[in-house]
Parts: sequence; C-alpha cells; structure tokens
Amino acid sequence: MPIYYRWQNTLLVTHKPNIIDAFGKDCFEVKEGEASIFQPDGAGKAVPIARVQAIEWM
Repeated sequence: MPIYYRWQNTLLVTHKPNIIDAFGKDCFEVKEGEASIFQPDGAGKAVPIARVQAIEWM
C-alpha cells in the first residue's frame, strides 16, 4: 500500500480509454502524448485542471 503525503505530486501513465473511464467526457479529447493535470477536490476525488500537449513538454 503506497503512502501519500500532503503536497505530494503523483505521476500516472495510462491510455486514453482508462482516462475516459476514470474521469468521463471531460477527458474525451485527450491526444497522443498529452499530459493531464489533476487537483484533489478535498472529497477524495481528482478534478482535471489543465492539459499540456506533447509538443509543449517533450
């Protein structure tokens, strides 16, 4: 079981179908190599707050 710390950043690497299943239609247009940035909502869930295209971070 992982230990989580306040203010910790977590990196998840996955594929589009998994992102859509987890976060719904808000992430339907995720592109190849895109990074999605999420913020905890205080109720145990994550809310998408930004998307960074691969060309911007590669």
